[in-house]
Amino acid sequence: CNPADFLMDVIAGLVPTSSGDLPHPQWLFSCWEENQPSFALSTQEEDEDESEEKPTERKFMMLFLIAWMKDMLLDMGRVLMWPCNNAVWCLKNRSSQYRSTASFFSVWLECLKRAVLKLASFPREATSRASPAEESREIFLDYALFALTGSIIGLTSNPKAASDITKSVTNITNMIIGLGLLSTVSALKTFGRDRVVYWREASSGLNPLSFFAALDTFDYTGVVIKPAVFLALYYTFTQPRGDLFAYYLVTACIVYCCTGLAYLLSLTQELASAQLSAAVLALVNTLVASLDPMGVTVVPYNLSYARWGMEGYIIVEARGLKGVWLLARCGVLEAAGYDVRNYNLCIGCLIGLGLFYRACAFFALIFVNRNKQK
Repeated sequence: CNPADFLMDVIAGLVPTSSGDLPHPQWLFSCWEENQPSFALSTQEEDEDESEEKPTERKFMMLFLIAWMKDMLLDMGRVLMWPCNNAVWCLKNRSSQYRSTASFFSVWLECLKRAVLKLASFPREATSRASPAEESREIFLDYALFALTGSIIGLTSNPKAASDITKSVTNITNMIIGLGLLSTVSALKTFGRDRVVYWREASSGLNPLSFFAALDTFDYTGVVIKPAVFLALYYTFTQPRGDLFAYYLVTACIVYCCTGLAYLLSLTQELASAQLSAAVLALVNTLVASLDPMGVTVVPYNLSYARWGMEGYIIVEARGLKGVWLLARCGVLEAAGYDVRNYNLCIGCLIGLGLFYRACAFFALIFVNRNKQK
C-alpha cells in the first residue's frame, strides 16, 4: 500500500478507527484548535532556548553539507568512471548482436540485388515513386526511343555519305546529338530516384562507394545494350563503309561517357532541372566539337565527348575507304585535323571522360546535401 494514498484515505474518512467510528474531514479543524497550544512555543520560551538551539542548527547544517558533498562526489565518480565501466561491460558481454561492419563487397552485392529486384514483380516500399511494372515500362520505352532515333537518323541520312566523308559529317553530328541526349536523360533516374534512400541509409553507416558502384554496375547493361539497339537500325538504313564493331565501340563509349555526366547532374540538381541541363549540354558539346581549337576554346574542345566521338566516327568511316578513295580520305582528315591512327586515343579519351564524370558524381554523392545524411 502506498503510504500517501493511505493517509489521504484516512483524511477523507474512508478508513475506520480503532473505536469503530469513521472520522470526518470536518473534525480536522476542531482537532487543530484543541492541540494548537501544545504545538506552538511562546515567544519567551523561544528567546530563552535560542542560545541552546543554535548549536543544534549548526550541527544540522554541517551534517547536511557533508551529505551533499558526499552525494556530489559519488555522482562525479560515476560520470568519470562511465567510459571504463562501459568498456569493461562490452568486453564481458560480447555476443552475435555486436556485429562487425559489413565489407565493401557484401554491401555492393546487396545494393545490386536490390536494384535488380526493382524490375521484378515484387511489392516495393510504400515510399517508392514507381511500381515495378511502371519502371519496366520506362526501361522498355528507353530502348524503344534508341531504336526509333537510330531508324530516323538512318532514314534521313544522305545516301552519298557512304562514298564521301564530308557528306557523312551531318549524319555523325545527328548521331552524337541523339546519343548524347538520350543517354543522359535516360540515366538521370539511376541516382535521381534513389537519393532519398541513400540519405536515409547513409545516416546508418552505409558505404557510399558500395552504393555508387552497385548502381553503376547495374547501369552497365544499358551501356552495352543501348548502342546495339541504336546501331541495329541505323547501320541497316545507312549502310556505311566503316566496320560495325568499330562503330559499336565508339557508340558504347559515348553512352558510357554520357551516363557518367547524367550521374553528376542528377546528384547536384533536381530531376526537372537535370533534364533541362542534359539537353543543353548535349547541344553545347556538339557545338564545341565543331569549333577550331584556338585560345580559350582548347580546354572545352578537348573535354567535349562530342569532339572525340566525332573524330572516332570519322576515323572508322575513313578506314572503310579503299583504292581510289585513299587520296580523298587523306585530304579530308588533314583538313579536319584528324589522324587515322588516333582511333584508340579517341576510345581512351571517351572512357577517361566517363571515369572523370563518375568520380565527380561520387564526390557529389558524399558532399552535396551533407546535412540530410546525418
